[in-house]
Amino acid sequence: MFSLDRLKYPLSYKDIVVIGGEKQHGCIAKEFIAKETIIEVCPILTFKNTDIKDNVCLDSRFILNEKEFAIPLGNGCSYNHSENNNADYYFEGAYMLVKALRDIGEGEQILINYGETYDYKRNFKNYKL
Repeated sequence: MFSLDRLKYPLSYKDIVVIGGEKQHGCIAKEFIAKETIIEVCPILTFKNTDIKDNVCLDSRFILNEKEFAIPLGNGCSYNHSENNNADYYFEGAYMLVKALRDIGEGEQILINYGETYDYKRNFKNYKL
């Protein structure tokens, strides 16, 4: 079970700059982040796939299993996708943790890989949760 006591060096939100605009958003490292550092602990809201219809919140959904998905709070929905990601995320209890896969330099965008469902989510045709 996840415990906040396990985090030796958690970064607070002030160490990440969230950029936002009409066409661009993302998370930028405000300072150097070492490999293996937990960047953020995001509480999550959990929903059954039947709770939200159609494509509402589609880009903010993280599939947990066949029946449930999560929407992370904090900056959890602001991390951009990349096949060459420098961070990863995983779920533990009621939290999504974002962890550095390699050293991330000051001013560098923090990128995660949304997973195998990402391409399906971007192509709204015939996609059902």
